[in-house]
Amino acid sequence: LLNQLIGRSVSNGFPVGGSINACTKGIWMLVTRMEDEPDTSTIYLDSEGLGSVDKDMDFDAHVFALCVLLSSKIILNTNGCINSGTIEQLDTVVNLARHIQLTSEGKRNADDLSTDEFLRHFPELVWVLRDFTLGLEDQNGNKMSPDEYLERCLTTSSASNKRKKLTDQNEIKTALATVFRKRHCVTLVRPVYDENKLRVVSNEPLHRLRPEFRSEIKNLAKDLAEKTSNKMVSGRYLNGEAFARLAQIYVRGINTGALPAIQSAWRSVIEIQEQQGLEKALDIYGVLCPMPTLD
Repeated sequence: LLNQLIGRSVSNGFPVGGSINACTKGIWMLVTRMEDEPDTSTIYLDSEGLGSVDKDMDFDAHVFALCVLLSSKIILNTNGCINSGTIEQLDTVVNLARHIQLTSEGKRNADDLSTDEFLRHFPELVWVLRDFTLGLEDQNGNKMSPDEYLERCLTTSSASNKRKKLTDQNEIKTALATVFRKRHCVTLVRPVYDENKLRVVSNEPLHRLRPEFRSEIKNLAKDLAEKTSNKMVSGRYLNGEAFARLAQIYVRGINTGALPAIQSAWRSVIEIQEQQGLEKALDIYGVLCPMPTLD
């Protein structure tokens, strides 16, 4: 999906597998220049899918948390309609409260997950439902938009209030709605009719895919390009160097068992940049105003 959205193929984009074995391991990155803004780059992160039988819940939470921390927009790519099974697979979102903190001072309680200061660091969610074949209608037969369908699916149900496990659907729905305050839903039809071609659809040129699918992909790519904002942390835009340093700090924290602290990591980046700026300024001053020498 990501290759199709950015106009890349398997040869010059992200690798894609056609079997049950995961092709993407961890997080892969691709950087492209924006045509209309040559000084601006777009960074695409392709992460391993959630719920792999080869990985545990903590691994999923760490990968998801890192993508959330580094992204200005998250594309959640699932198959078909949103049902109870789909919701339960997203229990990783509930675990975000245990894998991200705002500061490194003291312990943060679960209620902090809903604070504006904490949530403003989270990206916008675009939930893409691929191979979607159902008609979007409410119980009265009235047509509904994909966004309306998403909101209905995230509405908590009193029928499941008796379930108190972490994977309770109501808890997951509430976490999704709380963490991703800006959210949208997009549906995509199956790209091909042939089942055999569907398994290796990444090898099919775009012009051989269904016209409806090509139109939907074009509209989604256009919408993403026009409405995706630059990544900000603590009110400041990230440049390439700051992004790389933040990623290093977050990964180091995760690997050592420490919770990534957003503000603390950002302070570390600022301190490094300030030190580099001071050293450059001193070098320039040394050239323009050399110290006198004693002969």
